[in-house]
Amino acid sequence: MAEGYTYKVPLLSKGKLYDGGLKELEFRKMKIPERVILSSAKSPLQKLRAILKNCLVSPVSFDIDSLLLPDAAWCIMHIRAESISPQFTWNAQCPHCGQINKVSKTLPNDLIIKDDIDLDNIVEPFEVEANGNKYGIKFLRMSSQIASERNRNTNPQLQEDELVTVLAMRLDSINGDHINYREAIKHIKEMDYMPSMNLTDAIEKQDFGSDLEVMATCEYGTCGLEFKTTVAMGAEFFRPTEG
Repeated sequence: MAEGYTYKVPLLSKGKLYDGGLKELEFRKMKIPERVILSSAKSPLQKLRAILKNCLVSPVSFDIDSLLLPDAAWCIMHIRAESISPQFTWNAQCPHCGQINKVSKTLPNDLIIKDDIDLDNIVEPFEVEANGNKYGIKFLRMSSQIASERNRNTNPQLQEDELVTVLAMRLDSINGDHINYREAIKHIKEMDYMPSMNLTDAIEKQDFGSDLEVMATCEYGTCGLEFKTTVAMGAEFFRPTEG
C-alpha cells in the first residue's frame, strides 16, 4: 500500500481491556465501498460498524464487534480525519440563549477526553456505589449495541425504554450477586428518578474515553456562554465541511 494510505490508531483503553493487551489498530483510508455503505439503507450504527470492519487492516483477526464503544468512536473519528478531513463543522444550540451556533472543530484532537480514569488498575466489571448498593458494571461493546438496536427494532416497547435497556446491559451484579439481563431490567424499572440518576452519574464517573463532546462558545450578541456540545455524527458526518 502507498505510504500514508494506512495509519495506526492508539486505543483509549491503552491495552488494558482486550486479550493480549491490544493497544492500537491499523486502518486504511475509506474508498468507494465505504461510500456505498453510507448511501445504503443500513442504520447509522450498522454503517459505522461496516466501515470499521472494512477499513481494519491489522490485526486481521480482531473482531470489531468486541470493540469497546469509546474505542470504536475514537477509531471512527480517526477514519473520518484521515479519509476526508480532520475539520468538521456542524450546528449546535446554546443552552442559555437558544441561538444556533456554527461549531467548527478539529477531530479527534478537540474531543473532551476523560483522562482522569486509572486504566492501569481498571477491571471489568468495575464497581460503583449508588443508592446504598454496590453495582458491578460492564463496558459496552459494539456487539451489545447492535443487539440492543435489533431488539428495539423488533419490540416497540423497548424503543420507549432505551435508557432502561442501556443501563440493564451494563449491570453485572448487585451487592456481589450476579444478575441476568431480565433481572437487571426489572431492577432498573423499579427505580425512582433520582436513584436512576445517581446510578447513571456513578457509572459516567468511572467510564473511560470520550463522550464525543467538545467545548463551544456562543457567538450570539453578548451571550458568550461556553458549553459542551456533542459531535453530530449524522448523515453529514462523512461529508467535507467548510471550516
